[in-house]
Amino acid sequence: MNEPIKLRRLGKTGIEQRASIVVIISWTILWAAVGFNVLFWLDEWHGFFWGFILSGVASVLGTWILFARPSTRRKAAATLHLDDHYLRVKGDSGIDKIRINLNESHRTMLIRSKGEGRIMFRVEQLDENARNLDRLDLIGPLPMVMPMKISGDAQSLIGFEPGVAKKNIENAPFNLVSSGATADSTMTAILAYVEKHNANRSKIYNLRVKDGAVRLEKDGFVLVRDEKQTTFDFSADFEIACLARRYPHPEKKSGPHLAVIYLALVPPHSKPDALVFELLAPEEWINELPKTWDIPDETMKRSVLLYDDNPVAFVAVNALKRYIERIEPSNPVLEILRH
Repeated sequence: MNEPIKLRRLGKTGIEQRASIVVIISWTILWAAVGFNVLFWLDEWHGFFWGFILSGVASVLGTWILFARPSTRRKAAATLHLDDHYLRVKGDSGIDKIRINLNESHRTMLIRSKGEGRIMFRVEQLDENARNLDRLDLIGPLPMVMPMKISGDAQSLIGFEPGVAKKNIENAPFNLVSSGATADSTMTAILAYVEKHNANRSKIYNLRVKDGAVRLEKDGFVLVRDEKQTTFDFSADFEIACLARRYPHPEKKSGPHLAVIYLALVPPHSKPDALVFELLAPEEWINELPKTWDIPDETMKRSVLLYDDNPVAFVAVNALKRYIERIEPSNPVLEILRH
C-alpha cells in the first residue's frame, strides 16, 4: 500500500474546547439581544423564540468557520506510510513522528469490540531489553476480513479515547480520516501489511502487578518472585479458585456498584505458589461466587490487576479464558471474563 493514509487524533483539541465555550456565550448574548430588542421596540415576546433560532444558527456557523474547521484540519495533518518494512507516521511538516521497523523486535495487540464494530490496534517497537520505544495506537472499523489474530475482546473501546477533561490529545490514539467501505479496506490493508512482517514479533507481555513481576508468554503466564520462576503452562492442570468482595465506594451515592473478583490459578498441592488475578464486575456477582477461600494473603498481595482499559489487560483476560475453558468450563467466572 503505497498511498499515504490520512489519520487524525481522537479527542478534542484545546481550540475545540474553547469553541464550545464560545458557542454557549455567543448564543446567550445573541438570544438575549434579539429577544429584548423585539420586546423593547414592538412590545412582543416572540423575539425570544426567534432569537433562540437565529442565535443558534449564527453561533454554530461562526464557531465552525473560526474554530472547528481549522482544528479538524490540524488533527488530520498526519499520514501513515507503509513502505520498506516500516510504519511511519508523519506530521504536516513531513517529519517522522512515529517510526517502527517491523524487521526488528516489535509487539502487536489487536483488541476487538464487536458491539461497536471497532478495533484497537497497537504496534510498539522494542529494544533488546523488551522496553517500549515508538508506539502506534490506531482505532478503526472492525474489518470484514481479519488478516491478524485477535488478541482480546472488549465491551467498549471508549476507555482508550481521551476524556472530556483532558486537553492534551498528543498521546491519544489515531483514527482513520476515511469512513465506510474505504476505511474498512484501509484497516484490512494495514493489518495485512503488519502481519506479513511478523518474523521478529515478540509474544511476551509484561502485566501490571501489585508486587513482583508476571508476564504472559507463548506457553502461559510466568510468575517471577524471589529469583524463582513459576510457569503456568496452558496444558498443565491447575485448580481454579474464585473469591468475590464488595468494591469500596468511598462517598459514592450514585452510579453502578461493583464487586472485586479474585481468580487464582493454583498449582497442585501448592497454594502459596498460586497466581491471582483481580478484576471488577457488577455487584450482583458477590452472591454468585464464594466470599472466602484458603489462598494465603501474601499471594493476594502480588495479584495481577486487570482493571484498566489497557490492551495488555485484555490480552491477559483472553489467556485466562483458555485456562478456564479447558479446566473448568462450567465456572461462572468465565461469564465475567467474556463480558
